[in-house]
This record gives sequence, C-alpha cells and structure tokens, in this order.
Amino acid sequence: MRTKIENFPVLAIAKKLTDPQPCWTELINKVTGAYQVLQGGTSYFIVEGNVPRDELEKCIPVTFLANPKIRDDDGMLAVDSPVGTAYGAWRGNFLVFGTRDQVVDATKPHDTAWVAKWEKLLPNKPTEMALTSIDLRYAGMMGNDVADWNLTIDKFGTAPPFLSGTFTVHYQTAEAATKGLAFIKDWSTRGKFPVQIPAEPDIVAAFDAFAVNVGKLEPKVAGSELVMAFDSDRLGGPAFFAGVMGHFDKLSATPPAK
Repeated sequence: MRTKIENFPVLAIAKKLTDPQPCWTELINKVTGAYQVLQGGTSYFIVEGNVPRDELEKCIPVTFLANPKIRDDDGMLAVDSPVGTAYGAWRGNFLVFGTRDQVVDATKPHDTAWVAKWEKLLPNKPTEMALTSIDLRYAGMMGNDVADWNLTIDKFGTAPPFLSGTFTVHYQTAEAATKGLAFIKDWSTRGKFPVQIPAEPDIVAAFDAFAVNVGKLEPKVAGSELVMAFDSDRLGGPAFFAGVMGHFDKLSATPPAK
C-alpha cells in the first residue's frame, strides 16, 4: 500500500506516542511517499524522501514519550523501547523499518524479475492511496484465474462522495476476465455476496447490501484486465464502511465453482 504521508497509518499511531518537536515536523515534511508491505500476516514499512539518519537519531529520543534508546546494529538503526525494538535501514531515499528480520530481508538484493513485477503492478500516477496485492485469498469475489489486483483511492474529501477510486483485477487470460465480469454481474444482480461469511444476520445483511451496491457500478473488460470505477455514494456511503469493512476480516477465502 502506498499513501501520502498524511494518510500513513504509522503516523496516526505515532501521534499517540509522541510529543512532536520541530525536528519531527521537519522530518515528516521531507517524506514524499509512504508504504506498508503486508507479508505473512505482519507488516513492515517504507518511507521515501530525504530523511537523514543523523537527524532521525537525534530527533527520536526527544519526540517519543517512551524515552527510546538509539544504537547501531550491524549497520542498521536500532531503537529500543519498553514495547520492543524497531529497526531501520536506508537504501538511497528509502528508509525501511520493522523487525530486524523484516528489514534484513527487505533490503537484501532482489532479482530483476521480482523488482520489475512490483514496479509494473503499482500505479505510477500520484493517488491518495494505492493498494496492490498478489494475495488471492478473497479472489472468490472476482472469479477464477486471478493474477493480482489493485485498488486506488483518487479522492478523499468531506463532501459526498467522500472518496472515489478504481478497482482493477488482472486475470491470467482474456477469457478468464470475461468470465470474471459475468460472475461479478451475477452475484451483484442477485444481491448475494459470493464469499463465505459468518451466519450472523447483521453481517449477512451488510455484505448482501454491498453486493447490491456493486451492481450499480459499471465494470469494463479490456483484454485480461477488469476495471471498476467506484465512489462512496454508489457503495452505500458511511454505512458501507461501518457494515462491510468492519467485518471484512471475518470472511473466508472460498473461491467460486468453476
């Protein structure tokens, strides 16, 4: 997931743990992009921009309320606090931070094919948020033979629709994309969410309402790609986020029948 720094989840958490000093504000203003990488159920993070190590080392102890200690660990920055140790390492204008194992793994050399794959997946255009995944646990919403998917949020606002964006699915073949479109239209027209959900009335009602709202969208297929533009109004407004997103972690990964 790539976001602007003001939308970065880590920054929201940090606000509760800090007494922001001028040095902290200056460092935040130097960040041009922020990333969260979810891997194996845990996340590590990357910030992009001119965040010098010496400035960060001086600023962390006076900004964070837990009085963390700074040290070097085999070239990595280690920050010890009562809740554990966070590690950071720089690669050019990118600062990677997380657990020691995460940082070591993320900053080791990667083969060019792997790098090219992710550079192709993540949209180049600036957006409020871009989320790309090769995790197909919930591909049952999209049909069979899904390769990867991408969600971009182009607009956040206070006036309806308070957000809008695009959902893109890449299939293995053009035929799979055509079948995926038919599958999505089928469950959205029937108002029945296709992935297994807990048999609790409020959850069932929320996801079936979401299915109906998906039916209001106009997905289009071009080759092996399916693109669906959306906005919060057509997805049900605040009720969508309270009802659906609040229960998304309860879904089971059940693919559709072939």
